[in-house]
Amino acid sequence: MIAACSSGSAHPDVKLNPSPVRFFELSAVVKNPPGDFDRVEAKAFYEVENTKCAPLRKVSGVRDTPHYTIDLPVTPAGIAYRARFAADALMDGDYFGQGVCHWRLTSVAVSFIRKRRGFHASIVPPQAHEVSSTAPYFSIESYEDSADRLIDTGLRDKSKITHPDKAFQIELTAKEATRESTYR
Repeated sequence: MIAACSSGSAHPDVKLNPSPVRFFELSAVVKNPPGDFDRVEAKAFYEVENTKCAPLRKVSGVRDTPHYTIDLPVTPAGIAYRARFAADALMDGDYFGQGVCHWRLTSVAVSFIRKRRGFHASIVPPQAHEVSSTAPYFSIESYEDSADRLIDTGLRDKSKITHPDKAFQIELTAKEATRESTYR
């Protein structure tokens, strides 16, 4: 599912790669969960690595970096939530008539949502045959006061939370996976 595509001056018709080969699996586990979440969402973020393929802004003459977001299906798996994604999900192409744009995966994120508050953790994709992980801490007070719209990105250092004994953690791990037909 395609969520967004943008550059400051144009919205190209970005094509999905019909035959991606670099697959990864994201696993998200909430440690010390304070309660239930209404839903879990995951997204993969891509951007063009060679911005000279993008048009210049008329007034400033600056080139924006085109970016693209893909919503990822999330599947519960025991205490974990899993999402599969491809590093090469987008087709390189001449989207602006100024040369071939080369897309790269920049990050993958998961949001555990309660009411109007998203508890958001993101990870940089691993290199081949490696594992990437992150595990930010979140305040249980933030969970309990989730009526206000807010994206909470947590803290890497639990001691920086006002009441560290009242914290939960979202542990994200991304690793290379084999290609499966269930990707899309």
